[in-house]
Amino acid sequence: MKKIKILHVVKYAFPSRGGMENVVKSICDLYSEDPDKEIIVFCNNHRQSFRNEIEYVDNVTYIRRRSLFFV
Repeated sequence: MKKIKILHVVKYAFPSRGGMENVVKSICDLYSEDPDKEIIVFCNNHRQSFRNEIEYVDNVTYIRRRSLFFV
């Protein structure tokens, strides 16, 4: 059977704190236990870095894009 890919697009994601971040983390935790699902979270890099990063945490792929500016 082919894996189902689920993409979440948010401003920031785990380990950043906030309402949307917590909701996405809860959804990812729920679906990451299913081996037939591939979970990907696309977000800005919460660290003050100008690099793109890819992290794998608890069967979830986090693609963090560099931020163009910081406030």
